[in-house]
Amino acid sequence: MNTVYTEIRLLLNLWDMGSGQGKVKKSELLRRTCKGKEKAAIYQERLQELEAAEAIAVTTEKKSVIMVALTDVGLQKLTTGLLADDFVFDGQLVGSRLANAGLRWFRQNQGVDAIAPKLFTDESR
Repeated sequence: MNTVYTEIRLLLNLWDMGSGQGKVKKSELLRRTCKGKEKAAIYQERLQELEAAEAIAVTTEKKSVIMVALTDVGLQKLTTGLLADDFVFDGQLVGSRLANAGLRWFRQNQGVDAIAPKLFTDESR
């Protein structure tokens, strides 16, 4: 499975479920994103990589309920990934939830490709 595809799929679902930057239960994110134990292991690994890259923030609440949230780095990674000319959904069926999340993202970020370099420079932080 393509690493970029997996990461973008996770980030897009997280963005959609958390309404931008809200926290969601890690188990719900994984349940929504992937089916099957093999894929769950792959997605779990990608979540760890995204956490290490500071694209997501992971916290524990209420006796081991693991929550994840999109960070500014994650939003930048999502933006870059969705706007990349070579990004595709790897020939797999795309569920309506993910497709609709993508549409919501594009509607909220119209024209972001023109302003993205200005938004995501080190000087703007």
